[in-house]
Amino acid sequence: MKKLLFILALVGIVSSCSDKKDSNFTLKGNVEGMRKGTVYLQKDINGQLITVDSLFLKGTDAFEFNGNIETPEVFFLSTSRKNSAVLPIFIEKKVVTIKSEVKDLLSATIEGSENQILLDQFNKIISKFNTRKNELYIKSLQANTNKQFEVLEALSDKYNKNEIKKIRYILNFAIVNASKDVSPYIALNYLSSSDITVLDTINKSIPVEIKTGKYGFELNEFVTQIKATSVGNKFPEIIQQDSTNNNVTLENKKGYMLVNFWASYNQNSRTSNILFRNISEKFNSDEIKIISISLDNNKNNWLEAIKKDNLPWSQLTDLKGIKNAGVRKLAIRAIPENILIDNNGIIIGRNLTTKDIVKLTEKYIKNNKIGKSK
Repeated sequence: MKKLLFILALVGIVSSCSDKKDSNFTLKGNVEGMRKGTVYLQKDINGQLITVDSLFLKGTDAFEFNGNIETPEVFFLSTSRKNSAVLPIFIEKKVVTIKSEVKDLLSATIEGSENQILLDQFNKIISKFNTRKNELYIKSLQANTNKQFEVLEALSDKYNKNEIKKIRYILNFAIVNASKDVSPYIALNYLSSSDITVLDTINKSIPVEIKTGKYGFELNEFVTQIKATSVGNKFPEIIQQDSTNNNVTLENKKGYMLVNFWASYNQNSRTSNILFRNISEKFNSDEIKIISISLDNNKNNWLEAIKKDNLPWSQLTDLKGIKNAGVRKLAIRAIPENILIDNNGIIIGRNLTTKDIVKLTEKYIKNNKIGKSK
């Protein structure tokens, strides 16, 4: 799953002292092997897991949380055990039960939630795609180390084909299960960087009762926002800072401009850096200038990644992490994400492959007869 970024709606937090008789959901179960410690119930708020309830266990491995939700929603369960896993749970207005082991929370059995059953089925298939993706990533690193750039390009093609197959599966799953809240949840978490037509197709297939729920509402708002910054629209004014804290306004009046959102901690971002470096070596800045906007909030980590990945083009950030000023303006929800802008400041592509970027740039050079001098 890609890192979530663009948060559109917040909902009420479960009270840590909810009275069971006033609650509309119950989450209970056992954490086998845990006789002393704390179990935490958390929510994702603005990209961070916030504890909304907790229970100290002593002499028992049983727990129970009660609370209120407006519509089905994903919460997260973790423990005070060192390096505890975080278990996502689709909670509904009913009793949801969990059987788990403290050493392996992610292998838990969850019952009582129809959305959870569907999510478990979905995750089994997605894990196969992700395993393949990781294999290709490792091979890409090896090819880059050995300077086997043709091999690297071939691996990139295989990587893209694997991603396309995965997107098709996700799209089909979301449409088939459009009558469940898991549909927009999956769309937001797995398809947020896809072509707008994919998201719009799912959004249109969702019935009114789901569209008014938490994830249905977020999906509809996200689709509306990304349409406003889709291909053919004007690139909005965005101000960032360089490594010396000087303000830089992103604008383009000559050649193409490729804006890439990334972060030093994101594996896929680091792979895109390798491929964009090849583009920077192929063209000069009059033909296409690359600008990277980092969603890091630690300057040292950001600068270290720039040096390690050997990135010669403009590097900007405001060190506000996922609250970066460009995230909402451009409906960025997952990284890496790239946006290609022409010399009139019009967006002509989003999430393009390196091959597509090269083709479009070469076409622009040919039509405008730009010289190749460096």
